[in-house]
Amino acid sequence: MPNPDKDDSVTSVLKQLDRAHLFAEEDRVDLVKDSFIVKMDSYPKDGPVAKAIVYFVISKLNNIYEKLEKQAVSEDYVEIRHFTIIDEAHYMLSFDNRPLRNLIAVGRNKGLSIILATQNMDDFKSKSFDFYANAQYPLIMKQQSISDGVLKDIFGVSGKEFLDLKAAISGLQKGELVIKDNTADILGIGKKWKKIKVSHLI
Repeated sequence: MPNPDKDDSVTSVLKQLDRAHLFAEEDRVDLVKDSFIVKMDSYPKDGPVAKAIVYFVISKLNNIYEKLEKQAVSEDYVEIRHFTIIDEAHYMLSFDNRPLRNLIAVGRNKGLSIILATQNMDDFKSKSFDFYANAQYPLIMKQQSISDGVLKDIFGVSGKEFLDLKAAISGLQKGELVIKDNTADILGIGKKWKKIKVSHLI
């Protein structure tokens, strides 16, 4: 017989979200001046409850984004105001995540960058949203498995250029990554990618 004093899984999750002030009437978050870490590892990771949590959290972040003024732009610079890094992003890419799509669109207008990090490049193959078309700076580190189709979609390479890119990714060492070279791609000069080494993070 169920214990009436014990919460079911949905009630338990909603109480956690409430303690995180997700349903507060007034948002007091300043994304420009402050940094925040939203830890979600204690919540369910699969099933409808997990999707509902993702929906609530991303929707809340989207509401905060929308209240910001448009980014400052001039002939000399474009204001970058905030980075939102979503680790283990595959949990947010496996379904039609409309709040995440809105977040990306709103962020682009507000000078806010979204970084989606996942260990499997195939996670970005979504029927509901073209993440490749919206990825301005795809960064690829050493992969356990390389998806030929993903590399061709992101970098627009084929033939020897594709084989060279695949070999470069296979040979990446700690701290090294491959990034799309948008300038070379636009001009049609040189390789469409370049390898860089990250020595430290600020």
